[in-house]
Amino acid sequence: MRPLHTPLSFHSSPPVVTRATMHARLMPAMGQTRPRPLTSQRSGIGIGARVASPRPHTHSPRAAAAPAAATSTSSTAKADLFDALTSTRGARVSLSRSTRGALEEAISALEALSPDAHDWRALLPGRWLLAFTTAADVAPFLALSDAIPSALAPLLPSAGAIYQEFDPPDADLGPDGPIEGEVRNVIRAGVPPLLRSGDGLTATVRARYEARSGKRLRLQFESAGVGGARLSGLGEVLLAPAALPGRGWLQQRAVLAVAEAGFTVPLRGALPKALQPVRDALEREAGSEYLITYLDADTLIGRQTGTGGLFVFTREE
Repeated sequence: MRPLHTPLSFHSSPPVVTRATMHARLMPAMGQTRPRPLTSQRSGIGIGARVASPRPHTHSPRAAAAPAAATSTSSTAKADLFDALTSTRGARVSLSRSTRGALEEAISALEALSPDAHDWRALLPGRWLLAFTTAADVAPFLALSDAIPSALAPLLPSAGAIYQEFDPPDADLGPDGPIEGEVRNVIRAGVPPLLRSGDGLTATVRARYEARSGKRLRLQFESAGVGGARLSGLGEVLLAPAALPGRGWLQQRAVLAVAEAGFTVPLRGALPKALQPVRDALEREAGSEYLITYLDADTLIGRQTGTGGLFVFTREE
C-alpha cells in the first residue's frame, strides 16, 4: 500500500490462486457483522461492493430500478476483477502484457464505482492478503521469485504470503473521535534449506494509520523486525543430530529457541544515527498518505501517493 511496504526483501510467488480458493477467501465468514454480501451470478463470488449513489426516497418504478441497476453494474465489475485475478494463476507480478492489461482495466472499472467515502470502522479492520501489485519497491523482488524454476524453488529463498493487518480504530477515541489505529505489514518468507519453504521466517513492519478523509490514510512507521523462524527437517537434524543422547529433548529445545529468536528495530523516537536512513527510506517509499480507491467487505484496492503504485488485497479474515 502505500499500503505499507517494507524494505526487507522477503518476497516471492504465492500459491496458485484458483477460482475455488478465491471464492473461499472472498466470501465473508458466517456470522460476520458486516452487511450480507450480494452474489455475482457470473462467478458465484461474494460481492460486498458499495455503490456511490444513495438509495432514492421514492417508490416510483423508475426510481426503484436505479439502485438495482447500480448494484448490477458493481457486481459485474467485481466478477470481472475476480476472473482477471484467477487468470494470473497466483502471480502477483511478471504477467504477460495482455493479462496485466485486462487486470488493470478490471481494477479501474471497479474503482470507478467506489463511493466518495469509506466506512473505515466497519470495513478496514482485518487481515488482507496481497493479490497483485505494480509498486516499484515491491514488484522487482516478486518478479525474481517468479523467474525461479520450480525445481530450484525448494533450494532458494522465496516469500510466501504477504499480508496487511489493520487493527480496529482505537476504542478510547470514541465512535465520533478520530479514526486511528495500528497496522502491520507481515511478510512470510522461505529460507531453505535450514528454514521451512514459504513460511520459515516472518518480517513485520508496524505503523500507525490515521484517516485523513473518506479515502485517505496517513501512515507513520513505528518499528520493523524479523522473527518467527521455523526449522525445516534438515535444520532440526543439524541442530540435534541423531547421534546425540536425548535427541528428542534437544530437538524440542532447539525448535523453541529458534522460533522465539528475533529482533526489532524502532523507527520512531531517538534512533542511532546509523539507523536514520532506514526510517527515512520507509517514509519516502511508503509516503505520508495512502489513497484507498476501493474498499468493501472482501476487497481493498489502494494506490501510493506520488509513485502511483497499485495494490490489490483480498480479505483473509
